[in-house]
Amino acid sequence: MKKKIFILLVAFIALGIFVSCTSTKQESKKESDVYKESVLDDKGNKLDLCFYHADETVKISFNGTEALLKRQVSASGYIYANDEYELSGKGKDVYLRKGDNLIFVHEEKKDK
Repeated sequence: MKKKIFILLVAFIALGIFVSCTSTKQESKKESDVYKESVLDDKGNKLDLCFYHADETVKISFNGTEALLKRQVSASGYIYANDEYELSGKGKDVYLRKGDNLIFVHEEKKDK
């Protein structure tokens, strides 16, 4: 009987440790759900990006304008868009369109 009580006690303690570790991992994951980056084009214009991974959105800030874009399906790289803007890219390359006009280009220089 004492052995069964001991086993149950150990099981409850292990369960408590598991639950507390799981909630800690979830909290730290929420903190890493936001990623911020700023990129420059060849003219010195700055595009600020704030990716919200949990919502699959990105907030852009460019030339005094802010917009929230929703992730779109893409075969490669990424695409975020709303009715006015489209942000796309792959790796360190970033492209921003307003309607049909390409208004921002940041391409990582490749060493040959």
